[in-house]
Amino acid sequence: MIYLLHQDADKNVLEKTRRYLEKDGSFSVCSLETLKDALKSLENRKFDVIVSGQPYGIELLKVLKTRDIAVPFIFFSESTGERTVIEALNLGADYFLVRGKGSEAEFARLQNIVKKVIARPKAKGKIQDPVKITDQNHAPLIRVSKEGTILYANPAAYPLLEKWGITIGGALFDLVNGTVNKSLFTDTLIKTEIEPGEKSYLFTFRPGEDESSVSDLTEKKKASELSNANAALKEEIAQRKLAEATTRKTLSLLNAALESTADGILVVDKAGKITSYNRKYVNMWDIPDSVLESKKRNTIIDHVKKKLKDPESYIARINELSEHPERESFDMLELNDGRIFERYSKPQKIGSTVVGRVCNFRDVTDRRQAEENLLASLREKEVMLREIHHRVKNNLQIVSGLLDMTRKRSQDPATTSILMDMMMKIDTMAQIHTRLYESKQFNKIDMNTQIRDQVSALTNIYSTQNCEISTTIRSSSLYLSVDQAIPCALMVNEILTNAYKHAFKGREHGTIEISASQENGQMTISIRDDGIGISRDLDTAHANSLGFKLIRALIQFQLKGSFTINNDNGTIVVAKFPIQTAGI
Repeated sequence: MIYLLHQDADKNVLEKTRRYLEKDGSFSVCSLETLKDALKSLENRKFDVIVSGQPYGIELLKVLKTRDIAVPFIFFSESTGERTVIEALNLGADYFLVRGKGSEAEFARLQNIVKKVIARPKAKGKIQDPVKITDQNHAPLIRVSKEGTILYANPAAYPLLEKWGITIGGALFDLVNGTVNKSLFTDTLIKTEIEPGEKSYLFTFRPGEDESSVSDLTEKKKASELSNANAALKEEIAQRKLAEATTRKTLSLLNAALESTADGILVVDKAGKITSYNRKYVNMWDIPDSVLESKKRNTIIDHVKKKLKDPESYIARINELSEHPERESFDMLELNDGRIFERYSKPQKIGSTVVGRVCNFRDVTDRRQAEENLLASLREKEVMLREIHHRVKNNLQIVSGLLDMTRKRSQDPATTSILMDMMMKIDTMAQIHTRLYESKQFNKIDMNTQIRDQVSALTNIYSTQNCEISTTIRSSSLYLSVDQAIPCALMVNEILTNAYKHAFKGREHGTIEISASQENGQMTISIRDDGIGISRDLDTAHANSLGFKLIRALIQFQLKGSFTINNDNGTIVVAKFPIQTAGI
């Protein structure tokens, strides 16, 4: 295919030229009316040849020369002055072709000239000065005066003069006369190529000499052109071999990567034609060679859908992606034989243009089975844990019941009090195990509910008609692990028990305020009563009573925290400890 840029201000000429050149399918013609459009097109596209004439041809040649754009140029225009012809040829035009009324013969000649230009590279380097004219020279040689008059022609030139209708003593061409005049004024060496018939001639004039010469250099030029074309062809062949080797290496690496993956891969273009796949994909779906040879996606789909439990959803998803080719997709496919495939589909792009789709299939049957086994094992362990907590709770309640029976048979108030304290501690631990048994999560306990239940139980025991004790609880959702929940609950039980038993002696009313909060990974529990307070002489840090020892042990050693006890219109106990991250 020859890509040709044709610039001409005449729309009819543009259209006729395009129709004639493109009718045999070997030309692609870009027709433009203005110089601006032609220059813009040259910036964005590459052309094999440029055809232009008046009024913009000279300007276009100047721009090409300034920008050093080496594209064969044919000056195709109506008859014009000799100065324009000389200027065009000196600016680098390869041919000057006069356009008449637009006959097919003119366009055929233009087509022939274009193909000649494309078939050979431009001759490089300077042509040496013409040889001395002699009658013995087999080449047509003509001696021309400065005025363009033929002074002499050797016998080999007679057929040309007869063909042109010129005799010795007449003017060769206005073109030569113009060349001579231009040289006289500019004092430069002019070299110009024209196309008389089937041969190219070089007109040369040197200032100071009395004559110009025309010599037939066709054979030498052809040999030079063939040599240059041969060298260019060898270079092109070498470049193509290198490109082919690089392409083969790249394709080999891509194919190795495609085949080494553990996933099945299918690639289709926008038209639904299969462009690539790997052996893993064929084995996963057990696709026969007859289906693969069709290269049609629909044939593959018909084979695949027979193996699926839900082929309708599969087809619907494919249709959706066909309507929205830029989307990505992920879904799970269940096969009739029990296997499960993950499918990930992504558009194939070249730059920002979607050219197809890549589908990735992964067999996750073993992984899914392992996940299901793991979930079943986890559910089994949850049942076992619930049963363990249920049995621990029952055993603690049995122990508490035995202590309660002993307490009821005892007549000693001190013994009864000790047994009651033991029962409350055991009941507190039983409550924790009850919550674990009832909870869906074994790694954390709701302490807000736990504290409220403890307060309710102690109020029922210690709040009598002689002293009515009211409680206020300020707490939000608080959660602790099992390792912290039990010592925390026992600590709260011990502090509340002391308040209920000792803070309101001789009083008819009493108030206990409990607050619990969690902030910056630390829990703070405050228990305040408006009772008689504790003795100011009591050293709480070294008190040897069982209650203080138990509180210190629970807070400092098990909860890794600290506490303070102060008198403030009663007693206030504040315990602080860091919250541990719950384990599984």
